[in-house]
This record gives sequence, C-alpha cells and structure tokens, in this order.
Amino acid sequence: MTGHHAVRRRTVQANDVEFVVLEAGTGPLALCLHGFPDAASTWRHLLPELAAAGFHAVAPFMRGYAPTAVPRDGNYSVGALVADAVALHEVMGGDEQAVLIGSDWGAETAYGAAAFAPGRWRRLVALGVPPFALDSVLFCDSGSSGGSSTCSSSAIRLRRPRPWWPRMGWRSSTICGGTGHPATMQPGISRR
Repeated sequence: MTGHHAVRRRTVQANDVEFVVLEAGTGPLALCLHGFPDAASTWRHLLPELAAAGFHAVAPFMRGYAPTAVPRDGNYSVGALVADAVALHEVMGGDEQAVLIGSDWGAETAYGAAAFAPGRWRRLVALGVPPFALDSVLFCDSGSSGGSSTCSSSAIRLRRPRPWWPRMGWRSSTICGGTGHPATMQPGISRR
C-alpha cells in the first residue's frame, strides 16, 4: 500500500434510499459500484489506494444489498441503480472531476450513469461487462453457413430492453446491432 488511509463507514441519504457507504480519503470523488454477488467490501483494498492517489473513494452497498435500506418503491431496475449513482455523486460532493468505477452489474450501472449524466464523470472504468455498442461484435458469431447468427448469454441479456433505454433514446436494435450480425453494427451507439 502506498499510504495508510483508514476506510470509514457511514450512512447517507440519496435518491430516497438510505445507503451505507465505505469511504477513504479526500479529493475528487471515485465512486466504486459493486456487482452481484459482491458488496461494497469488494473494494476494501482499492479504497485506500485510491485515497493515497488523492481521491475521495466511496463504495456504497448498492440498492438491494444489506446494510443499505430496502427502497420504499421496491424498484431494483438498472434505471433505479443509475439514478442512485447520479444521486450519490451529488450527495458525496462529486464534481466534473469524479471517476466512476463499476464491476459486473456495477459496470452496467456505470455505463448508464455515464451516458445519462456525462458531465458528472471525468473517467469511467468498467470491469467484467463490455460497452453496449461492442456487445454484438464481441459475443455474436455471424455464422459461416446460411447467414444465421448466435449470441452468447451476455449479448442476449443486453439485447433485452432496459427500462431506462427510452429515456436515453436507445432501442434494443441499437444496442445489439439489430440482427446481431457484426457486419450490421455501426460504430458507437446510435441515438435515433
């Protein structure tokens, strides 16, 4: 470790949910979002390192993970998680220098938060889940006979519409290239 920065635990209110967060350091916000079946403690070794690098490193126990409170609305969708990340950015004193780090479902949430509120994040680091626009390129096989294609479970999972896609101007066909055939993909995400 490059320096000793104690990890503290506290409770904050964001997006009408009481979150328990682990945090260390001061400086620009580095918001670390965990996936399933992990928890905020997944980041316990990274938080002091980020603090030593000059960040206010924060890892919330995400919506649906104890000891964070059960949300009154019962909403556990990716859209709700995206709204949580944006609200946590504000509550934790984030600015345009904030860094967003996500692993697994936390990465999917991070992609959504960065797309929904791009001015809040200087950098995005995603672990374990590729960007939406690359999904069909990485996980779909165009097939050599008959032009049919097959997609892995990851591509199929991301092809399924998410509740927040319409707000972002995205459609299922935009995210996974329509047919799933890599030749039909356009670089980036179209916002038609």
